[in-house]
Amino acid sequence: MNIAGILMTVISAMIFGFTPVLTKYIYGLGGNAMTVIFYRNLIIMPVLYLLAKRQHASFQMRGDMRLNMLITGVIGSTGTTLLLSYSYNWISVGTATTLHFLYPIFVALLCRFCYGEKLGGGKTLALILALLGTCCFMDLHDMEKMGGLLMAVGSGCTYAFYMVLTEKKNLKEINPFVYSFNISLIICVCMLLLNLFTHEIIWRLDLVCFGLIVLLAILNSVFAITLLQVGIKKLGATTASIFCLFEPINSVVCEWLFLNESLSFSKLLGCTIIIAAIVLLVVFENRKVKQRRKAA
Repeated sequence: MNIAGILMTVISAMIFGFTPVLTKYIYGLGGNAMTVIFYRNLIIMPVLYLLAKRQHASFQMRGDMRLNMLITGVIGSTGTTLLLSYSYNWISVGTATTLHFLYPIFVALLCRFCYGEKLGGGKTLALILALLGTCCFMDLHDMEKMGGLLMAVGSGCTYAFYMVLTEKKNLKEINPFVYSFNISLIICVCMLLLNLFTHEIIWRLDLVCFGLIVLLAILNSVFAITLLQVGIKKLGATTASIFCLFEPINSVVCEWLFLNESLSFSKLLGCTIIIAAIVLLVVFENRKVKQRRKAA
């Protein structure tokens, strides 16, 4: 088991788990989903560009890689962000986040049926436990709001698509800062095109609101996305997606600490089951590594 890959993926998940707290504060100051998405990516682009240049990274890509980057950015990144954000209009944030975190199941299924990967008993059991754990976050009062439920599930599908394409189409080989820069550029263009029809982007923001968006951009694009890309490269999409389940755990803790949300028994049970799934995965993967070493 690659310890560096695990740490990078977990830290990425912890950062992603904290960002809903910042987002809620921004919404309370007058922001909205499209405004946050647009500015978060626009602000971070110069930083990512300078970091890439500092590492002497090339922005040149092959034609097929550019196409895969475009598809990943439009469907995987922009699609996920929009679907998850707009699902909040119909269902609670907790239910939407829970359904989004079914994406490890979709990652495993995509890798199995599109690329013929075998899951093995350990990963299968860990995925089942992860599914049970995420179900503990469900709010059954939202079950009749089908539109929001479908959007939240759809965000899990598009995010799985993002993770699998990153691994299988060699996008993981791109410098992390170059990768994040291109994703942010694609998202900004998509937001501007959508704004021609929706007119939702707020161009004049409160200074505190803008400052929180800057902080959100740095946490997400410089740290979380970059660490996740490296984690996928070191662990593979299926394994990395399971370690990303630290995100809902951290979200629950952060909402309790900063937003005075209640910690229900079902949420605590869900966190426990997810941690058990991750520990189980580590045990099985370490066993595989030892068997390979003995065979060699």
